[in-house]
Amino acid sequence: MSSLSGNICLVLAALVFSPVFTPLFHTRVSTSNDQGASGYMIIFVVFIHLLFLALTVFACTSIARNGGFNWISEKSLFER
Repeated sequence: MSSLSGNICLVLAALVFSPVFTPLFHTRVSTSNDQGASGYMIIFVVFIHLLFLALTVFACTSIARNGGFNWISEKSLFER
């Protein structure tokens, strides 16, 4: 993967996760006769989070393959 695909994954992850901060997730689900509606919302939230996780893992993999994490030391501060 190239850095372009990593950047595309990061942009898509930001677009996928943006509905979490919209009023869609702050409205209450009706609790009258449609009890199944809250289940659909939970499935939607889990799907959004799993998609965000997958896109960030792909972006992280792309960064690691291009040597983007080489600036991080392999030794901890306490081992020096």
